[in-house]
Amino acid sequence: MKNLRLAVIFVFINVSIFAQPIQISENLELIKVSDNCYMHKQKNNNGLVYLNSNQAIIVSTPESDIETQNLINYVRKELKTNIIGYIIDRWHTDAMEGLDVVQKNGIPTYAYEKTRSIAKKKGLTVPEIGFDPKLELEVGGSKVIAHFLGEAHTRDGIAVYVP
Repeated sequence: MKNLRLAVIFVFINVSIFAQPIQISENLELIKVSDNCYMHKQKNNNGLVYLNSNQAIIVSTPESDIETQNLINYVRKELKTNIIGYIIDRWHTDAMEGLDVVQKNGIPTYAYEKTRSIAKKKGLTVPEIGFDPKLELEVGGSKVIAHFLGEAHTRDGIAVYVP
């Protein structure tokens, strides 16, 4: 687990220093991390876009409906990729504010069961498909794993990674 944390920190440091952002809108950037991976960033909020063989999975929404739609439009039109799922990594609004927009676009939404439960109690849009504690999705022939490893920043926060 310590090595995973160090790897994540290393990626974010390198992204901030070396990557050239793609300005999707005035408030939303997309930063290429590798051939298949982008970080979407709005203010202090960020998430992941993983692409493989014309399929994409997105983790975490931008913190507004408008920017969530802007991200969906960019991935579909500019990256010419079919979004096959959206993973919500925690209940905070900066990670799921645009969830209603995602669902209106017909994109399947996934979250840890505790996230779904918290969202329901708080009157937030609830992700459609739950898992406990682990989800494996295939994206263009590669596996993407969402896994609850224990409480951390939030009681329901998950790690999402590509092995």
